[in-house]
Amino acid sequence: LVIHISMNDCCLLVEITDNGIGREQAQALQQGHTVNHKSVGLSITRQRLAILNAQTTNQYQVKIDDLQDANGTACGTKVTITMPWITL
Repeated sequence: LVIHISMNDCCLLVEITDNGIGREQAQALQQGHTVNHKSVGLSITRQRLAILNAQTTNQYQVKIDDLQDANGTACGTKVTITMPWITL
């Protein structure tokens, strides 16, 4: 897991990269299990960003990219969260 935080003139950028098996393969593995676990972390994050976007003209964003190696094999996931600066 690699977490990279940077900033520029307009926003804070948080990038979280995981070099695991990727979302597709993880989902395929979950289908074989009898325990039904529903992850709500991403849903909650999207809801919070929607609330912030409704309260301001700035646009908070979350983006998920499935990473692939040169052969097209899944090699992880990258989540990017963009948070614009708010002037108080």
